[in-house]
Amino acid sequence: MNLVDRYVLEVRRHLPSDIRDDVSREIGSSIDDAIDAIEDAETESSYRGNWYHVFDGGCVVYAFDAKGASVDTLEDDIELALGLFDAEALKQTARDAGYNLP
Repeated sequence: MNLVDRYVLEVRRHLPSDIRDDVSREIGSSIDDAIDAIEDAETESSYRGNWYHVFDGGCVVYAFDAKGASVDTLEDDIELALGLFDAEALKQTARDAGYNLP
């Protein structure tokens, strides 16, 4: 039993028997309508955009269209997950770390 149902049952106990059914039904319906209106008024977070990574010889395009609660951190999450690095710089970093690369 949810909180609205519990509230309506408690109020119902104190109503005169001849109006108990109608009034308790109306109270429950009014509360449900108010909750629906609040939920409809809430804005949903979204992130839409394109990211471009241009390099010698090509380009990578990422298109995003995301919605929901976790979208607030999406840009940072994507940056961490899809970080693009210059291949020569990565090779040099590996060589500096002692790896034998061509």
